[in-house]
Amino acid sequence: MDKSPTIAEPEFLYDAFISYRHVERDRQWAQWLLESLENYRVPRSLQAKGLPPRLRKIFRDEDEMPASGDLNDQIKAALQASKFLIVVCSPYTPRSKWVEREIQLFNELGRSDNVLVLLTEGEPHDSFPSAILERHMKVFDEQGNPRTVIEGKEPLAADVRPRKDQSEKTLKELALLRLAACILGVKFDELRQRELARQRKRQRIWAAATAMVMLVLGAGGY
Repeated sequence: MDKSPTIAEPEFLYDAFISYRHVERDRQWAQWLLESLENYRVPRSLQAKGLPPRLRKIFRDEDEMPASGDLNDQIKAALQASKFLIVVCSPYTPRSKWVEREIQLFNELGRSDNVLVLLTEGEPHDSFPSAILERHMKVFDEQGNPRTVIEGKEPLAADVRPRKDQSEKTLKELALLRLAACILGVKFDELRQRELARQRKRQRIWAAATAMVMLVLGAGGY
């Protein structure tokens, strides 16, 4: 049994599609994701290696799901045009048939390895929809006929659940970097170290500017 031949990756309109339950708490997390990812600036040291300065557009459906039994055409088109799917997960997420259907459709597109998770509450085994644990692979038999094989997988999860040893701000920063690293195709540790270096440089610049202002004010007072 052979896997399908390598195919050039298509161009996508969106870097990610955010899937979430249309309730206020999950809507707030989806909005935070949208703003944080679209406003994230890639470190210049990585831009020098060919990465873009910013991520592309992120899709978040702002309207309630239709009453019909399937996703509407806009949602299907947006999923088709998205490179990654990010699912906002809590113990209530598996109850949403719309979130489940969005994951299933994304899997059917052959992008099950590009399904990411933002875990906001609960434990993974209670919060992950069943479709998020599936990897869909196209294989070919000896006659060259394709078929889909479904395997189990562990999705990459960015965890923002409250912790005593880390602030909410730190948890959000780490979650953002973990998701951005996947979308950019770099290692999380590499992106984190580049981000820390950028923060240290920024702090040095602010410290130098503050010292200069104090020096000028001191000279003026003298």
